[in-house]
Amino acid sequence: MKLTLSLFVLLLISSTQAVASKAIEGLVNKQCTSCHGNEIYTSPNRKVKNLAQLEKQLQRCNHVIGNQMDMDTITQLTNYLNRKYYKF
Repeated sequence: MKLTLSLFVLLLISSTQAVASKAIEGLVNKQCTSCHGNEIYTSPNRKVKNLAQLEKQLQRCNHVIGNQMDMDTITQLTNYLNRKYYKF
């Protein structure tokens, strides 16, 4: 019984993370790459050099779009972009 419950909880957490990741990916496509494409993340001359700079840049971008995102969303975006492109 405990094993079944543990497996269920792991599955639930995993599926919740997958849904959250898809939502963040959709936000990146809608808000970020629609403005500047993804070359800003992959350029060898990119300005962002560490995780703190990435979060600060996302805060600036948020200001440009009228502060539509809360800090939790910015943190999720920071982590998503770091995993996908930056790898700090």
